[in-house]
Amino acid sequence: MRKAYSLLEMLAVMVIFPVAALAISQLFNTVVLEIPRASRVVRENTTVLDVIEHISRDIDRAKSLPNSSGKYTAGDTILLIQLPDTMICYEITEDKILRRDLGEDPQSRTSSAWTTPNADLKWKAWRKDNVAYAVEIITHIEHKWKTKQQKKMAGAHLYFVGAL
Repeated sequence: MRKAYSLLEMLAVMVIFPVAALAISQLFNTVVLEIPRASRVVRENTTVLDVIEHISRDIDRAKSLPNSSGKYTAGDTILLIQLPDTMICYEITEDKILRRDLGEDPQSRTSSAWTTPNADLKWKAWRKDNVAYAVEIITHIEHKWKTKQQKKMAGAHLYFVGAL
């Protein structure tokens, strides 16, 4: 009857165990860190795509993209869209994107907000003879990973006024 392991068996275990532990630690790292981080990026990008869908629908119905309306002036953080019956204002703040209906009746004004703390959304009106005819929207999600900022889910969209 055998009561101990041989030296060869112990050396084999000592070589195999660290290799197996390394493989398991990589799997653990993926499950605990990478999958939740990727899920957050996808969830935030879904919110950005929802904002872009709203902008797309408004631009499809738009009569024009004015330079100003009341106290709002179109620029890097404000996009104005003139619809047949109202004026829509999209505004980028630090961690939100706001959509306001600037209709004449203050009681009927509606507003929507999307929280996008890590999203970078920029728009630029394309102009010819100082009249805007299209909007270019560039997006990506920025996440800090370890010590670096990473850009994920980058995209560019171009919408023409009255294209439909």
